[in-house]
Amino acid sequence: MKLRNNFIIFIFLNSCATNSFYKVITQEKYRAEIIISSDRIISECIDLEDPQKERFKKGKFLLYFHVLDDTNSVIRIGRDNIHERSGCFEKKSKVDKIIGKSKKIYIGGMANLNDPRKPLKSKYTFKNLGAFQETDFTFEFALMKGDNGQCFKIFEGSECEWNGFPIKKFPF
Repeated sequence: MKLRNNFIIFIFLNSCATNSFYKVITQEKYRAEIIISSDRIISECIDLEDPQKERFKKGKFLLYFHVLDDTNSVIRIGRDNIHERSGCFEKKSKVDKIIGKSKKIYIGGMANLNDPRKPLKSKYTFKNLGAFQETDFTFEFALMKGDNGQCFKIFEGSECEWNGFPIKKFPF
């Protein structure tokens, strides 16, 4: 009876375990590609209000992704494309559909993923994983594709490729 109970507990714990992952698939100078599980990404529209900078007026937004890397620190993935509020949240909705309907997500962009990272004060909470420290590291976004076939890229168009991404071919 004790062996059977331990076996049932093992099956239960195994079924609750997450298949969370972050993997660098390409690093060529400052061009990089990663694959992550969908539980390691959060999208956010950030209000840019900064009175010192003319282009960062109240009501202007940037779309960022916060990704939990393989060292359990949070990196920002984004691009300095400024949006009106409605445009940012429209793009965020597209990204959230990819995140919600995919198990694996490909992201390509510009960064040296080996660069050092300094912790910042803010933390982000990832569902079923916990809260983790944000870093000052930014990965310049180009293209995202989910294993469900949906694609999002920095500039609109019909093909799921942009400016040399994917570098080789999509892994799924």
